[in-house]
Amino acid sequence: NAPAVLLQSGPGTGKSSVLAARIAYLLESGQTEAENIVILSFTNRDAAAIKYRALELLYPISRVENATGSEKHQNNEPQATAPRDQMKKELGAKLWSGTLHSFAT
Repeated sequence: NAPAVLLQSGPGTGKSSVLAARIAYLLESGQTEAENIVILSFTNRDAAAIKYRALELLYPISRVENATGSEKHQNNEPQATAPRDQMKKELGAKLWSGTLHSFAT
């Protein structure tokens, strides 16, 4: 089991990116399940942003696009696919994110 993490630092130092990367790593490596992760922040917006970043790291467009064989846009950019969106939605529903106040009530 992965130990709990408390990350303290000043504004603009990359805390959200570090937490998102750690969440993605723990899930991708199989060290924990999404149901075991709680993302707490001072605002719901920040907690949701960390969750969003972790899901984007786990399901980037190019990874899922290559796996599903979807076509690319005319400018050769991979497009969002229904399987990718569905996988993100399912995993996102298992990750709990919010404020300390909403967690305690």
